[in-house]
Amino acid sequence: MLELAESLIRDQILDNKTADEALNEIEDTRRCYERLANPGTPQQWARNLTRMFNNFDGKDDNEKKAQAVLMEHRTLQQNFMRFVLSFIKAEAENENTDPRNQATHEVCTKLQEILEKEHTALPFI
Repeated sequence: MLELAESLIRDQILDNKTADEALNEIEDTRRCYERLANPGTPQQWARNLTRMFNNFDGKDDNEKKAQAVLMEHRTLQQNFMRFVLSFIKAEAENENTDPRNQATHEVCTKLQEILEKEHTALPFI
């Protein structure tokens, strides 16, 4: 968590944000992590997770988030990937789409076809 905080502070400084703005964003991120750690229902967990990706400032930091996951324990990376595969399958089967998520649905449908064809499984080691 300390590494994440340091990374966020560096990012805020590079974005020329004031100290108050940077601290507010860091506090918002900390609250998101707390909510994810104590999720309640699956719906509450999903809402908290998706809030972390709800940014309209044009800043796409998904690469940094992906790199941060790679710094986690290998078993946690595998568990995270299990979640990603579950999401891909659920979205591929989702019939409730509209233009806002149509591209996601189409990509997940194609990926799910590949995953099924390859019989992809992630073992517990």
